[in-house]
Amino acid sequence: MAGHSCLYRRSFSFRAFAALLVVLSLGWGSGCGPKIKPYPVFPVSRNGATLYKTGQDLYWQSRARDDRGQALIDSMDAVAKNLRAAKTNDPNCPLMYSKLGEVYLECGQGDLAKNEFERSLDYCEDWVPGWIGLAQWAIERIPLDPLKIDEATHYLIRADQAVANIQKRYNEIPEDQRKSWKGLGTLGLGEDAGAEGIPSDRMRVGLVFDFLAANEYPALHTGGTVLPRMRAKIWYQHALMADARGEPAATVIQLCLKSHRFDPNYPPALILRSQQHVKLKEYFEAENILLPLMQAEPIYQNNAQIWYELAQIYSAWCISQLAEDQCFEAEKAYVQLHDLNEQHVEGWIGRARLNYTVGSKRRNLQVLQNAQVFANNALEFNPNHPEAGKLRELIDEAISELTTEEDQ
Repeated sequence: MAGHSCLYRRSFSFRAFAALLVVLSLGWGSGCGPKIKPYPVFPVSRNGATLYKTGQDLYWQSRARDDRGQALIDSMDAVAKNLRAAKTNDPNCPLMYSKLGEVYLECGQGDLAKNEFERSLDYCEDWVPGWIGLAQWAIERIPLDPLKIDEATHYLIRADQAVANIQKRYNEIPEDQRKSWKGLGTLGLGEDAGAEGIPSDRMRVGLVFDFLAANEYPALHTGGTVLPRMRAKIWYQHALMADARGEPAATVIQLCLKSHRFDPNYPPALILRSQQHVKLKEYFEAENILLPLMQAEPIYQNNAQIWYELAQIYSAWCISQLAEDQCFEAEKAYVQLHDLNEQHVEGWIGRARLNYTVGSKRRNLQVLQNAQVFANNALEFNPNHPEAGKLRELIDEAISELTTEEDQ
């Protein structure tokens, strides 16, 4: 799974999942027309919402930096601390469990993650993030245990069934009841507030989703973003599973395209698809997948992972063809990456490898010396990184050999 950075691989989508809670809660509460039997209701306290929001902010700060290794563990520990506290405040809310499971999965704590995903499903068997999380857990274990393929497939089937169940229930809710949810959640104020201004349970549900999901309410209609995003996540997991099984790049690309049908701008599927095109040496296609994402969503211009992925594309392109333009673009992408996160070790290693390869082919001492600096930077931030150490040895040997030739 190397190369799949955590942010998009894990798909820690707070807003979409928070909005999904609203969908699961629709049909409960006051309103005209016939009532249908509701899903369990998950009232969320103000304190729980605040802790959750704090965890969300810390999470996105870490993902924007593309933290890895110990930096990722440290940052996710702070996220997990807030989510554990939120879970204590609101122990019946599946969102808290599935989000905590995703954080544990980020840090390689698979057993803890699996337990949290299963707990989320104890509260609601159609909790899609729980099934997707279990699938992710199983997929990551396929290289060591091929039998996990069947387990992952089962979880993805259940996730798809859960989406269908939610869609069916939503379609059964009378139109007037659907509309009543669009305006809920204005900080406990309005006609739904309880006595003395204390929000009722129904109001608390609306409150937390207004707080976390902002303007997602109009998207809860069948043509909106919440359920299609869930289906995009499911197909992305199928693509990840195919990649873990060693399926051809063309197969993985086709599965990513199925994810795009439901959400054409879902970043994890776009990144995975671009990586497959690099495997096929289709660099132009890979570039044209990520550049439009940055242009469409300015927030990604300050995202270290996107710059890292672009640097990988241009590096492979440069090394394959020794094309000056692509070598320049690769260096520019690495500069942007390290401006955002100076301690990005994989970025320093990629930059060192690029300069070592180009310097060796062109017999250019200055480029090799640049590679040496970049390898030293990687070792400064992670002295025990095995790849950085081996690469530094190769660079030193190439510099010594070239210096000897010039002396002669």
